[in-house]
Amino acid sequence: MDRSDASDGEGARVLVEPLERDILGGVRELEGEAGRTRVDLGLIPLFSDQRPLQGLAGLIDWRSSGRLSALARAGLCTGELGEQVLMPGDRRWPVDRLVLVGLGAQADFDEAKAQAAAGRLVDVATRLGAAQVLIELPSIGIERTQTEALFGALIEAVEAALRDSARARRRRLEAAAEAVAEPDPTEGGAGEHEGEQAGNSHPEVASAEQDRADPIAVEPDPGGEDLAEPTGDEDDEADAARPLESPEPAEHGARSDAIEATPERPPAEDPEPDPEPVEDPEPPLHWWIVADEGVVARLRRVLSGPPRPARHAPSLHT
Repeated sequence: MDRSDASDGEGARVLVEPLERDILGGVRELEGEAGRTRVDLGLIPLFSDQRPLQGLAGLIDWRSSGRLSALARAGLCTGELGEQVLMPGDRRWPVDRLVLVGLGAQADFDEAKAQAAAGRLVDVATRLGAAQVLIELPSIGIERTQTEALFGALIEAVEAALRDSARARRRRLEAAAEAVAEPDPTEGGAGEHEGEQAGNSHPEVASAEQDRADPIAVEPDPGGEDLAEPTGDEDDEADAARPLESPEPAEHGARSDAIEATPERPPAEDPEPDPEPVEDPEPPLHWWIVADEGVVARLRRVLSGPPRPARHAPSLHT
């Protein structure tokens, strides 16, 4: 049974299966199919005052020799409202990952809490990037109307997540199209600019080169005497005649004029670039809802929608 939104062009496939021991081997791809397959993510709502564990949680706990009960005894999984416990899957489980979602006390569970719980379940599955999701509907210890309310809210939450994802996808595509369509102002006129700079760049350098190309002749002084060019021997003679001065010892505690070598600081590392924005995660498109066998038929009717009248026949709903 598929639930799709015509405005999105893409819908989620939601199947309802009865809660039975065979579910530990996986879910059916199609209703009535013999083969079973594992699922990426499992979501099990838990009440804080429901002990021992019931439903799918009880089956998984039994198959794994009390692994979930050990978490509850250690206080790591209490079932309090808003609690979310992620666990790696087990080869004996029908899921690769498992999340236990707290619902609070059974006596406080009502339609408003069912709406909130449905939103949390869909949000957890979306944020974890699950491809397929298996969800158990609690039905033991609560009214059947509450189970149906949770199921209806869950379907609405899935459809809302699909609509939001489709809108976000369209916005990203529109933004990408606008970015491609807009011309880059830095590209226009770059060639003309470079040509102007090449034709008239650094005039002072050209003038200096021209000056070096035309040497200036030095005219001799008509009334002056010829000056001998220095040979460098005069400096050597002056240095030899100058007495050597011994350096005076510095006073104790006086500051030395010598420049102490300061250690070079390592170059500052380039700052790390900002991480690229992460696109909104896509909601899963394959959902399996496991519920008590007594409500499966009712939930499947809700999933298929209200009865449709035959063609050219009056509607049954007046």
